[in-house]
Amino acid sequence: MKRKTVHWRWEDPDAQQSFVEWVGFPDEAQTAREVNQIEVLLGLQPPLRVLDVGCGNGRQAIELARRGYQVVGIDVASAYLEQARAKAEEAGVAVPFRLERGADLVEHEAYDLILAYNH
Repeated sequence: MKRKTVHWRWEDPDAQQSFVEWVGFPDEAQTAREVNQIEVLLGLQPPLRVLDVGCGNGRQAIELARRGYQVVGIDVASAYLEQARAKAEEAGVAVPFRLERGADLVEHEAYDLILAYNH
């Protein structure tokens, strides 16, 4: 068996690809169930403003936008953000996705919810 060593940093494209290969992202049905649970748990209803920190491929940000929330997604993984932008366009929703680290966030906007799912 070929061994691959990855020095893990989210900004590293090898680490990003390894995550997708080893773990992957849940499908749309699982994402919808997760967003349902978030809405019920927190009593959310659109049109709230949401910041999705570490949004990955945008799956939850896009699902929230489909439901009428105003969402902004940030992540340090440029490959994931490219996927997120393409998926948002395909879904017909407007979600700004930014290459940005949550720890470096200097946000001037107000949000009703800051989501950092699985972080």
